[in-house]
Amino acid sequence: KDSPLVKALKEQYIIFKYVNQYINGRDSITDLDNYAFTDYDDFLKFVKDAGFKYETSTEQHINKAFKSVEGEFNKDVLSSEMSSLLQKIQSEKDLAFTREEEGIVKEIEKEIISRYFAQSGRIKFSLLNDNEVLEAVSVLNDPSRYNQLLGY
Repeated sequence: KDSPLVKALKEQYIIFKYVNQYINGRDSITDLDNYAFTDYDDFLKFVKDAGFKYETSTEQHINKAFKSVEGEFNKDVLSSEMSSLLQKIQSEKDLAFTREEEGIVKEIEKEIISRYFAQSGRIKFSLLNDNEVLEAVSVLNDPSRYNQLLGY
């Protein structure tokens, strides 16, 4: 399941647009089996230049709560607290680009692969990098472990 950040990047076509720019002038990439995207800092610059913004569900709830404060409490008293909380959330959102780097890079790689090797390449690349598939292959290549799992 995509994180809110990856979901927003996809919904706003940021990864799609970045890959359009990235592949412009690149006739090909290294072979599919060994490809790795290594320009994450360039992607981050693109995100910033694109003016990417997203609102988390937490922010939506806080903003809704702040609007409902009117008429019940002194809005000025709570305003600085709400602003402080929203600033902390923004800091966490900025850190999400570091926490989510691996997942974002995988999405970028899949998009790049699909441009050069079409959908079949994207599927092959996904399988080559799927932890469950890699573990299954590992079990199949280890007869004693395989037999142990089967109860032999």
